[in-house]
Amino acid sequence: MNKIQITIVGAGNVGRTIAKELIDLAIPMHINIQDPAEHIDAIKEDLRHATSYSKTCTISWNDNNLNAAHYIFIAAAQQATTIGNRLDKAQGHIDMTYDVFKDYKPLTDARIIVITNPVDVITYHTWKASGLPQDRVIGTGTFLETLRFDYYLADLFEVEANKAKGVLLGEHGNSAVISFSQCHIEGKELNKDKITEAAELAIQAPYKIRKAGEYTKYAIAKCAVGIFKGIHLKEYMQLPAGLILNKKNHDLLDCEPICLSTLVTIKDGLFKQSDLSILPQEEIDELKKGAQILQEHTLKRN
Repeated sequence: MNKIQITIVGAGNVGRTIAKELIDLAIPMHINIQDPAEHIDAIKEDLRHATSYSKTCTISWNDNNLNAAHYIFIAAAQQATTIGNRLDKAQGHIDMTYDVFKDYKPLTDARIIVITNPVDVITYHTWKASGLPQDRVIGTGTFLETLRFDYYLADLFEVEANKAKGVLLGEHGNSAVISFSQCHIEGKELNKDKITEAAELAIQAPYKIRKAGEYTKYAIAKCAVGIFKGIHLKEYMQLPAGLILNKKNHDLLDCEPICLSTLVTIKDGLFKQSDLSILPQEEIDELKKGAQILQEHTLKRN
């Protein structure tokens, strides 16, 4: 049985949850988790036992097989990034990214999915460090905020979850931009105040989770594995995610080819970013502001 090879870099809250979600897919795969921490021995055993249930998945730890990986999830963190200053704590994770890929010789069809914060900055540096083409590296970007946004839209507009669709673009974080033009609430008149309230609740959600003494892990793992499924199973998807901006889009936003969340189409195992010029000018202007913030934090560390 041919198994796809997957490497997860980092076995913290997010990395181990991604591993569990992958095991549940019942796709023939071998997962190698790279994490040198000694205190995760118990996690190793627990995940190994989970693979025994799935029967289609095997797992190993710290094998040096990054070059053999079809998919790589970057979920490592030196420490949990706090919400307000995730951009200011980027340097350690940037250095870590270049260290991970220092001897990387990728497969021709390798794909990398980036989760580590600040995800837009780390997606850019993963692209640089890995040497992969732009269309082989994707960050979860504002996918997580958008999932939360949908949840709060459905709640505030009092509709079923599948009847509310919102989109947040730009930076994963406090400067995420509401794309009012892409919001749809089936059976309801659009109310900008309610939409704005839902977006604010989505952006503030991490604070609420942290105050409860926890870190985001379940929803972001769903985002990362959802992207993997879209690519590997060749499912058709449209979602906001972080890609290196193509020339047309970075010219439009007056910035360098940094990573920023646009609407992304996944089709036939490939992903492609949308043309941002289809957005209203006021949304483009807000994205320009976010792009300048990200550019400063991304390129000053080049």
